[in-house]
Amino acid sequence: MKKGYKILVADDSLEVQGAVKKALENNYELNIVSTPEEAINYNKQFDLLLTDFYFGEDKKRGLEVIENWKAKRKDLSAILMSSGLNNNIKIKCRELNVPTFPKYEDNVTPVDEDKLRELIGSYFK
Repeated sequence: MKKGYKILVADDSLEVQGAVKKALENNYELNIVSTPEEAINYNKQFDLLLTDFYFGEDKKRGLEVIENWKAKRKDLSAILMSSGLNNNIKIKCRELNVPTFPKYEDNVTPVDEDKLRELIGSYFK
């Protein structure tokens, strides 16, 4: 893993942001935004988008952020984080070639840091 890889993290939960930062900051350059608008309008280069499914005051969905970016960058790698997704969303993620990553699997821990490091590492071998 190289520190040179840049990840755009889009999530409005400070707890999740902190857990993602703790898990990844030693190996990657992280840029964290809290709203869908910030994610959509982000104007710096990044290699991977890690976004929440449902966030922001207007409740814009993370899939919309991903679709917006994939319209600009067809080769964009993205991961959708959520504490639960229905089958329609899972199907849409497969169509977009976007894996999902669970949050709060045990209803306490924001993200499993080891699983997150493993998933992110698979993108940058």
